[in-house]
Amino acid sequence: MGLAWLLGSGCSTKPEQKTETELSAGTAILTADPLPPRREVVAHAHALVAEAERESSASSNEKRLVAAKLFERAFRLYGEGEDGEAAANSYLRAAGENPSDDVSCDSRVRAVLLKAEVQRKPTLIVDEVDRISKGHDAGGNGMCMKQFAPLVEKAKLLRDNTPSEVGLAHVTGVEAWPGADASRLVIAASRAVPYSVRDGIDGERKYVEIEIEGATLDRIPPLLQVGGVVSHVTVGFERGALRIRAYLPGQGFRRAFHLPEPFRIVLDIARQLPGKHAPRSVSRIALDAGHGWSDPGAIGPSGVREKDVTLDIVHRLAPILAKSGIGVVLTRDGDETVSLEERTGRVNSSQADLFVSIHCNASEKAESHGVETYVLDRDRDVVASRVAARENGASVAATREVGTILANLKLDGESKHATHFADLLQRSVLTSMRLGAVNVRDGGVKQAGFYVLVGARMPSVLFETSYISNPEEESRLASPDFRQRIADGIANAIRAYKEGR
Repeated sequence: MGLAWLLGSGCSTKPEQKTETELSAGTAILTADPLPPRREVVAHAHALVAEAERESSASSNEKRLVAAKLFERAFRLYGEGEDGEAAANSYLRAAGENPSDDVSCDSRVRAVLLKAEVQRKPTLIVDEVDRISKGHDAGGNGMCMKQFAPLVEKAKLLRDNTPSEVGLAHVTGVEAWPGADASRLVIAASRAVPYSVRDGIDGERKYVEIEIEGATLDRIPPLLQVGGVVSHVTVGFERGALRIRAYLPGQGFRRAFHLPEPFRIVLDIARQLPGKHAPRSVSRIALDAGHGWSDPGAIGPSGVREKDVTLDIVHRLAPILAKSGIGVVLTRDGDETVSLEERTGRVNSSQADLFVSIHCNASEKAESHGVETYVLDRDRDVVASRVAARENGASVAATREVGTILANLKLDGESKHATHFADLLQRSVLTSMRLGAVNVRDGGVKQAGFYVLVGARMPSVLFETSYISNPEEESRLASPDFRQRIADGIANAIRAYKEGR
């Protein structure tokens, strides 16, 4: 189906009627759910831009703004950088050379933020803040200082800490999470770098080496004591390349992969290959309350925060499982910051048999609603991609890149058990919610590339409790009774899985 359903019949119209119809159609697309195919959205945006350039009427800027929003929505949904650039350019044209009101200033802010995001050059924000600030100090109109004010402090930090886009990348951190049976090493870099992984031996000591070319090192100690599967890590340059070696006191199996935004190389080392535990053995559960501290997650219309909801559900769930004789490991037990890769590292170190990451869904559409459960896999639809991108704190394009990573990591056994548990979880929580006479939509079990699940050594799922962006569902999530029903439903699913159902 094309845009005919928005444009009306094929009857001829006068030029001015046609352009007004196109403007109305563009506005309608902005609220359409689901969004029409990308090619149709982008084609309509280009048509509006062309109309705006051909005329000088009062509606030309309105058309540029609608076009910009169409391009931006296409970019958010489909992840094509050219759509983000087109959106930024349309916002800039709508703002004009010298913004003179709040609307034009807002357009300029949107344009700069989009360009910085698409080009991955946060220094563009710095440059714009400086330009506006200097214009203001020099007696210019300074109209946009109000809108740019929240970015000033961030811009200062970026100016001091963002490495140049030209020259060598910077390895900014090497962190390790030790465990008796599994350890994780994470190497953070300022941008994507080529790397290779190999096994080696130094005398009688085995090691796994990550070699990175074309990078400098930021004040990282040459020796890190770890313990467990990895005794220690050395960091240094040899033959012109940066070499990071994880030394193993005994047998170890390794898996290495990278996460795109921000760029990190992850090295997991374990005493046994993944999947060697009994497939339905459940003596310990890892529970992950999504977000925390400076990252509130999604925030509902009346201010309910995802990080608070998820932690409360985990705190309700843990004692239920403990009473059933199931050990519980929490990735966070309070309002704290824990990176996504650290969460998985902690879970792997804990020898858990199942991993459940709990979140609240959100959408730009307030009417979106329902309960959904996700397993780690290549995403099958654009909505799943957007959910994963939000939880990853990354773009849709970067999230889809996880698909290629999974092709090298995925184990069919883990995937099979995860999908089975996800089905049990989805049905169990819906049943528990509906016992309270709540009509909840079943969003089903879906697949997407969630960073927090990548590299987990046990069946893992990510559970979206409801849409906190929906006023009705936010109200439920604020209710202790509803949160308890969610906790009860998750506990019942874990018991069912353990019993082999």
